[in-house]
Amino acid sequence: MIHARNPLQAASPAEGIPLEALGFDAFETALVPVLRHFLTALASPDSQGWRLAYGIAAERWGPGDGPQIAHRLFGMVEAMQACRPTRFRFGNPLCAQCRGLLTPDEVAFVTLLHHMRRDRTDAARPALADLSGGGVDVALIRAGLSFAARFPAMAGAAQQAGTRHLH
Repeated sequence: MIHARNPLQAASPAEGIPLEALGFDAFETALVPVLRHFLTALASPDSQGWRLAYGIAAERWGPGDGPQIAHRLFGMVEAMQACRPTRFRFGNPLCAQCRGLLTPDEVAFVTLLHHMRRDRTDAARPALADLSGGGVDVALIRAGLSFAARFPAMAGAAQQAGTRHLH
C-alpha cells in the first residue's frame, strides 16, 4: 500500500519497526495512535486529528484521565516539534498495516517516554538526542518529565491492560 507523502509522515509500512519487539508497556503502546492523530493534526490541520486523539484517549482511559493524558502528550509533541531540525516521520493512524509498526522517530519518542516514566535519565538521553537533533532541549525535557510525573510506570493489571488508574 502506498501512502500519499506528507512532509511529516512516513510513506510506507515497510519502513516500520515492529511495536511488540520494543518492550514498551501497554500504556505506552496505547499512546501511539493518540500520538499519530496529534501529528496528523499538525501536518494537516483540516484533518482535525486532534479530535480523534482526544476521543481515543477518553475511550481508552476514561473521560477523566483520557483528556489529561492526551493533553500532556500533546505538550510533549509541541515541544518536540519546536526543537526538531528535521521532519518527524510517523505512521498513518488510520492504516491497518501501520498499527503494529513504528517509524524510527516514533520509536525515539516512545522510548523517551518509556525511560522518563521509569526515572531512567541515562537511558532517555539517546532518545532525547534523536528527537532534538543531538541537542538537549529544556522544553522537551520539561514536558516529558511533567508527563512522567503524572503518569509514571506502574506494575500490575491496570498497566498490563493498557488502562490507567491514578493513585
